[in-house]
Amino acid sequence: MKKRGYSSKRLNLNLFFVSAVFFAKNDPIGFLLILHQADPVL
Repeated sequence: MKKRGYSSKRLNLNLFFVSAVFFAKNDPIGFLLILHQADPVL
């Protein structure tokens, strides 16, 4: 169960980074604002 949870968590993280890269290309300023807001979470 732990290993499965870790895998899905890692997969979600990868999807987050992929979508973040596309979003940064389309809206760099908005991406920086969201990154600044999400900084304490990460």
